[in-house]
Amino acid sequence: MKRAGILASIALILAIPLHGQANYPRTEIFAAYAYSHADYSTIGHNLNGWGVSVTANATRYLGITADFSGGYGSETYALACPSPGCVPQSSGVSLYNLMGGPKFSYRTGAATIFAHGLAGIVSRRAAAPGNQTQFGMGVGGGADVALHGRLAYRIFQVDYIPAKQSASTGVGWQKDFRVETGIVFAFGKK
Repeated sequence: MKRAGILASIALILAIPLHGQANYPRTEIFAAYAYSHADYSTIGHNLNGWGVSVTANATRYLGITADFSGGYGSETYALACPSPGCVPQSSGVSLYNLMGGPKFSYRTGAATIFAHGLAGIVSRRAAAPGNQTQFGMGVGGGADVALHGRLAYRIFQVDYIPAKQSASTGVGWQKDFRVETGIVFAFGKK
């Protein structure tokens, strides 16, 4: 009887760290301000906008993320005209990313550090070279700090987003960057 009590005590002591490891949210929703640098058609654009992502966590360390973002700005370009006195024109530029993929997280009590790999569609709207929708990828990561209860603050998320260029603008990949910061809402502890 004494041995059974000792074994039960050891099992309970060893189970304490395992209980802490099971504590992670089933779903995380991230709402953000996003700054993007889109580099296409040999012109770089600095864009301000928004970002939203939803992550379904399968385990404490692995989840699947759906990531959406939009950035907006303007560009100046010269109209093709025969006289040298052409006035440059300005038009709006927008960039949309719709991607998804795996997210790998390392969780402590107060912070979460993560990395993800994404693939999907990158859509650009601009007067020159025109509207384009193409395949894109995203590789990046960031850090969240717990605030209170189900809320966390994502200090930063940085992504490198190369996108396949269309035949009209050139061959190869254009290289975009995105930085986001915002609030993370956690639902359903496991």
